[in-house]
This record gives sequence, C-alpha cells and structure tokens, in this order.
Amino acid sequence: MEPWMLILLLPVAWMGYSFYKGYRSPAQLKSMAEALADGGTLIDVRTPAEFSQGHPAKARNIPLGELRAKAFELDPDQPVVLYCRSGARSGQALAMLRSAGFTRVMDLGPYGNAEKLPKIHPAKGEAEDKPKAPTTRNQRKRQRRRAGG
Repeated sequence: MEPWMLILLLPVAWMGYSFYKGYRSPAQLKSMAEALADGGTLIDVRTPAEFSQGHPAKARNIPLGELRAKAFELDPDQPVVLYCRSGARSGQALAMLRSAGFTRVMDLGPYGNAEKLPKIHPAKGEAEDKPKAPTTRNQRKRQRRRAGG
C-alpha cells in the first residue's frame, strides 16, 4: 500500500471507530429509557461546568472523580444509566460501579445519546407533560369547535 493512501485512510478509520464507539442501537436506547422510567437514575459524570451547559431534566451530576466516594448514595439494585461528553468517562464509571457491586449499570455513552432516548410514559403518580397550546390560527379554531364555543 502506498504511504499516501495510508495517510488518507487513517482519519477515515478514526472517524468510523469514534462513531461506532458512541453508537447505541434503538433497542439499547429503548431499554435504557424503560429502566429510567421504572425508577432508574440518570448520572452525568461530566464536570459541574459541563453539566451547567446543558443536561436532561432528570439527570444527576456526579463527576467521575467523585463517583467512587458518592456511590453509597445510589441503590445498587436499581438501574443506573451513565453518560458524559464523549463516552470515555461513562465507560470508566461503568467499570467502577460494576466493581463496587452494582448489577444494573448501563453506559449511554456521549451526551448526544441522551437526547435520542425515546419518550417512555412515566410511572404511575408522576406528572405527565402538559399538551402543547395551539400555535396556528387553524389549530385554535379546531380547539374552540371541539370545546363547543
């Protein structure tokens, strides 16, 4: 193989590996969403500064450096779903929690996968999202007709 071909293939191979490392199938995402809906905990192992830049509503921030000390706050029998910025720290956190005796730990990978989690109906007793208010004129008319006014 020519050296220039190797130089061209190396970045492509790296991008493919990076994509594969962070990829979660729809079935995996669904099982994680169901675990969270059944009382699981979503843990963000990024730094507090990264966490403050954006996170899912029910995520709890425990930075990777503090996870070993704060693991006692989590129930080892309940599902725990981990994520971080790129997927590297969540993989380390997964190994750390498994070695501490946690049996139901899942690695969501990068933060972008948290946005791909399917919407699972909340458990009984939790408030569901309110329906959206109509935004267009026709939607408002239809709503008034249905309401009888």
